Order: sequence, then structure tokens, then C-alpha cells
Amino acid sequence: MPKGEKGIIETKGGKVLIEKYKLEDMMINVDDLQIDFNYQRNNLSEDTVTKIIRDFNWFSFGNLMVSIRDNGDKFVIDGSHRLEAAKRKSILQVPCKVAHGLTIYEEAELCRYMLENRKNPNLAENIKAAYMAGDPRICHVYDILMKHNLKLGFMEKGRGTVSSRREGRICCFSAIFKAYDRGPEYFDFLFETLYKLWFDDEIGKWQQDALRQQAINGLSFFLFYAKKTDHFDIQRLINNCSGPRSIAKYMTLARNNSIIVNWGTPYKHLALAMLADYNRRLPDDKKLDLAKYS
Repeated sequence: MPKGEKGIIETKGGKVLIEKYKLEDMMINVDDLQIDFNYQRNNLSEDTVTKIIRDFNWFSFGNLMVSIRDNGDKFVIDGSHRLEAAKRKSILQVPCKVAHGLTIYEEAELCRYMLENRKNPNLAENIKAAYMAGDPRICHVYDILMKHNLKLGFMEKGRGTVSSRREGRICCFSAIFKAYDRGPEYFDFLFETLYKLWFDDEIGKWQQDALRQQAINGLSFFLFYAKKTDHFDIQRLINNCSGPRSIAKYMTLARNNSIIVNWGTPYKHLALAMLADYNRRLPDDKKLDLAKYS
């Protein structure tokens, strides 16, 4: 953090999280405030903005967290929905807590702190800010995904979920980090396999359902336990489960399994469908058994 008079920010439990500059109270013209989409979401929740306008009062509006950069530009670190609501109500000035001289990375760290400590944090916003702030875990995930023609899918305004997935943007963050926490080497192997299974080389895009939470969790479950056996053949999995629109087939089988087999959650039904294909025509001593892990 920059040098200067420092204070502390504390979490809800009273635990010191980060150091920061002393903040200054200012009224700032709404038209002078900007949003940096390098670490902020760029598609606001219309419901949130509408609610702020409907229930507007200055007490609940509070202060926007703002960074005034060395060139004088003013960027909102926390309060983008309130800023939009103020614009729509034709409010000219808003109260702000202002920090001076922060780098964009320090702004991202403060943004991440504010997101983590609000009542209902948005996971996508939090991860985006953490990446910009240089969080080692988030950056390592990002690097591994990029290696396999993937990226973290922070939704852009006007871009649908399906088109984002087909272009290699993963939006199911809980599935990603659940897999990563099983071990970075395993995480690398998982997405290498995912690419070989469900990336369509002919059109250069991912099969439509390949980057959904159920698909990633299902393949992750399958691989994690299959690798524990001494006779798992990754090439057999790729030969049996890859090909044009194969993920659609497994999603259908998973839905059927959820109806006829009471065996865990939907991603486990997907793993079960893949297991059936893998075990087909194998002798009993070569078949995999995942049921004991359910």
C-alpha cells in the first residue's frame, strides 16, 4: 500500500484485514465519477438499481468509496449501483469517502474487501477484483485455464451465458474453485481432459453444455476417484466420451439417471452416465466402481 497515515479496516468479526489511507469526506459531482471495469462488474443488476430508487433516502444511501488518482480522475471502488440510481434521479452530487494516490491494484484490493464484507457478496465481482489485485490463488487458476483455451467468465453486458461458454468463458466459479482446491496438478489435468472431451475443433468452440457447473463438477468427480484406481485408462475415457455434441448426450443421460437412479446430486448422475460408457465391454476386473464414493 502507499505510504502515508494509515488506519485499519476490520472484518465483521473484528479481525484486521488490510491497511489503508485515512479517508476524506467529500461531495463529488455525479458526472465526474467513473467505473473501472478492469476490476468492477460491467452489467449492473437492474433490480438492485430499481430498489435503491424506490426506497431512496440519504441515510441508507451512505457514502460511495472513491479513489482520486494522480491525474485527478475519480473512480468508484464501491457503490456503482448507488451511483446509477443517483444518475437516474438526476442527483447532482453524492457523498463519498475518498482515498488519494492509490494504484489500480490497491483499488481492486479495497473493492474486494468491500465485496467480501457486505451481507450478500457477489462471487463473480469478488473474484474479478481479487484477480486484479493479484491474489495468488485466483491468478494461478486464471493461468491454468488460459493454458487450456479458457478464461474466467465475468459476464459482459449484452453477452448471453451460452455464447460466453461457447467462447471458453466459465461462469460457474464455485465449481472451478472446488476443483482447484483438490490440488493444482489435478486441476490442470481436469481441464486438459475437459478440452480433449468437449472442445469442438471443427468450429473452434466449446460444445454448448461443456462449461456448465454440472459438466465440470461431474467430470471432476469422475476423474478424482477414477485416478485413485490402478487401472484407469484416460485414453479410453476420451475415446468413449468425446465427439460432436457428446456432452449433450451425457446431459440427457444424467437427467434420465436422476429419474431412475437415486444416487446423489445431478453432477453425480453425469459421472454415472460417463462411467457406464467407460465400463461397457470391459472385463469385471478392469471396470471402475464409483458407487462407493457416492
